[in-house]
Amino acid sequence: MVAEDAGRAPRRLHPITPFFAILTGARSSIPTALAILFGLWRADASGPAILAILGAGAAAMLFLCWLGWWRTTYRLTGDELVIDSGVLSRHRRVIPLERVQDIGIEQNPIQRLAGLARVRMETGGGGRDEALLDMVSLDEARRLRVVVRGEARAVAVDTAGEAAESDERLLYRLGVGALLLSGILSFSLFWVAAGFGLLQFVDDVTGYDLGDVFDWFQLHRADFTTGRLLLLPLVLILLGLVSGMISTLLRDFDFRLTLDRGRLRRVAGFLSRGESILAIPRIQLAVVRRAWLRGWLGYAGLSVQTLGGSDDPGGRHRIAPFVRDAKLAELMAVSGLPEFDPIGLRPVALAHVPRVFLKRGLLPSLALLALVLWLSAAWPVLLLIPAILGVALLQRRYHGYALYGHSLQVRRGVLTRRQWVLPYDRIQMVALHQSLTQRLFGVATILISTAGETGRERPDILDLNVAEARGVASSLIARI
Repeated sequence: MVAEDAGRAPRRLHPITPFFAILTGARSSIPTALAILFGLWRADASGPAILAILGAGAAAMLFLCWLGWWRTTYRLTGDELVIDSGVLSRHRRVIPLERVQDIGIEQNPIQRLAGLARVRMETGGGGRDEALLDMVSLDEARRLRVVVRGEARAVAVDTAGEAAESDERLLYRLGVGALLLSGILSFSLFWVAAGFGLLQFVDDVTGYDLGDVFDWFQLHRADFTTGRLLLLPLVLILLGLVSGMISTLLRDFDFRLTLDRGRLRRVAGFLSRGESILAIPRIQLAVVRRAWLRGWLGYAGLSVQTLGGSDDPGGRHRIAPFVRDAKLAELMAVSGLPEFDPIGLRPVALAHVPRVFLKRGLLPSLALLALVLWLSAAWPVLLLIPAILGVALLQRRYHGYALYGHSLQVRRGVLTRRQWVLPYDRIQMVALHQSLTQRLFGVATILISTAGETGRERPDILDLNVAEARGVASSLIARI
């Protein structure tokens, strides 16, 4: 009885939390500190006075962080998690354990060095951070996971390390070769553009300006042969490949998916290591993403949506970032979902083509026409208008739906094709929607909602004839 009461007594985060809070808050305090230093420098303040002011500010920050740590406690009461926080205004959050859908343990680089972790508990309402304990020991994080999941085994066994997970079966692991290939196919110039933007932002400090680079090229353009000019796109391609490799390495290094007693466990990350536990009965739908080059080579990414949502991009859990169709079918079966079947898909209305062109292609086409009127020599750009219309045609070509025996399946996208598999009993809402242009063309969209969704990339069926849309909506409602 004494041990049970001790386990339910209020606990605090790790004592090192205030120092980490200062490091985290230092980034937002840098502009204020620089402004104070500039003011003191303009006022001809002495060095000791400046150090005294900065020391007093640091001491005040440390005291406030310590006070916030001291006033933050959490405890398990058997069926609830209670979190008390706040210094001047007290806040209490009570989360019934039966509402906790997914439990994640995350570690950033500093936390990994210190043996600490962040515990994130997501509830069926999809609200993120409803139960977040940011700085606890790794053993305490595992203890909380065991208690919240209602495991019968002793807590001491789980805190001993990975021995508590010896019954797990490895379902998927991203090997080194697949990781490198995935990085190569994740070509991106985002970080390159961000780097140039940063250089432009700090040019007043460094003394370098991108304009100087262009002026230098203008002065020495006679020295550049055709071969040398071709080096520029090659360098950009190389930078894009390196950028994609680095981002993939940081996100998907040693990606592992295991199965243990009806739960999926996902672990991944290089600097920041994340761990998520997904209960298979709480999986709502699956999304298969096939990017243009990856899909052509036979690779896809698999994500699932759970009741508790996710912090992953798109609000879903990535359980296989780079997988072939055979392994994809196996993981779908383990997740309790049927495999995606593209053969029986029905196309949407032909009016989808002009509506997409009006929505996304009309303004670019008018801009091209205006450019030709202003600069007649630019007439070859008019060839882009048929290409824009071709994109609209492809969007209809690759948008389809099917009502199979136990699931609704939807496909959309051109360069990146997304395939949804949604069991009927997971559908929460079916609604018909008509925009102004859809009313003009006599089509409607079927809006489909599921529990835990984030509002992005839903399995909606766009631009069906009104009569067909009503029939499909009625059939879906009857199957829920």
